[in-house]
Amino acid sequence: MRYLLVLLICVGALSCKDDEEPGLADGTVIVKVDGQEYTTTDASANLDKNSSQVETDLRISARYAQGGFTISLRIASTNPSVAVDAGSFPVQGNNPTTPTGIVFYILDGALPHTSLEVPQPVVGSIVITQLDRTNKTVSGSFESVCAQGTDQKSLQGEFVRVPYVN
Repeated sequence: MRYLLVLLICVGALSCKDDEEPGLADGTVIVKVDGQEYTTTDASANLDKNSSQVETDLRISARYAQGGFTISLRIASTNPSVAVDAGSFPVQGNNPTTPTGIVFYILDGALPHTSLEVPQPVVGSIVITQLDRTNKTVSGSFESVCAQGTDQKSLQGEFVRVPYVN
């Protein structure tokens, strides 16, 4: 009986494919807005170059038709000779002079909520887990507080292999 169990475990392990990746489909962005979860594949990204041809500005945008809003993330390198790459970037509030991370929550027909309006120096983070320059996709997660006046929204999410152009 013990040998049969070992045999079944080995066969099961060998039948798994290495190229399968569990989780979300390519281009998916999930966000929780004040605890309510939304999912979309209507997402895109831009990785823009500066005048020296260094990729210093990454923007990710996801449209949620079911909730009537858009989420936008932006990461900007503070050094014009250093390209944006995988890593953790603080999302800043208090309207800093040179922000590295900004998050927007834009409800259709309303003024945007933005991390820049939150009266705290750091209000979250954007984590790039993979910036695949060969396949031109970006993956990662984010969390932030965004404000429009006194109204604040709490955002948490992840994005998987969102295609980018540059």
